[in-house]
Amino acid sequence: MRMLKRAAFIPTTAGSKTSMKSGSPAIDSGTNTGCPSFDLDGTARPKDGNGDSTATCDMGAYEAGTIFNITLDIGWNMISSYIDPDDPDMAAVFAPIVADMELVKNSVGQVYWPSLPLNQIGNWNVNEGYLVYMNNPQTLTITGTQMIPEGTPLNLAQGWNMITYLRDTPLDIAVALADLSDTIVLAKNVAGQVYWPSLPLNQIGDMLPGQGYLVYLSAPDTLTYPNND
Repeated sequence: MRMLKRAAFIPTTAGSKTSMKSGSPAIDSGTNTGCPSFDLDGTARPKDGNGDSTATCDMGAYEAGTIFNITLDIGWNMISSYIDPDDPDMAAVFAPIVADMELVKNSVGQVYWPSLPLNQIGNWNVNEGYLVYMNNPQTLTITGTQMIPEGTPLNLAQGWNMITYLRDTPLDIAVALADLSDTIVLAKNVAGQVYWPSLPLNQIGDMLPGQGYLVYLSAPDTLTYPNND
């Protein structure tokens, strides 16, 4: 049997949450048979900790965060994540791809612009979407805790909102935004395609994990996504 170094099992603290070291060989190396439903921090088990799309319990008493990869193209991208990062500081979230990016912007115009350097955003907010300008294509990897969409209501303002998509599978936008049926005027994706229910017009089709969306509301409202499939 291959032995793992003892250091691989030493947890590190990310904020107030104890988490496995990133890249530890203990991640997804356990078995789901007899694995407790929660680790010692109360994190649900098992999770896909190495990004291979298979949820397997980690070896040891703690479960590493779930990995989510977001593909970024050259130019503007509108993104979101159903994973709440272990370290939400924008500099930490984008550190692995900082050489290939220009800036990040939120819905109120605040920016994270590492080359200046300037961070008006502060921390990644899992309840929001973001515009990211890339100088080269890259993959943004976010590791953390998966959100429960039906348990995470999003309070939206009148006018434009840049929203997150908290489900881990695609869903027709008319179904996904059903809670906003009385207030939504239109929704738009980064490609300029629209969902305009009063026409009716749906160029977007499915909302997709990793994508952010602009939504215009006639009045404040609350959006709660349906549960994951």
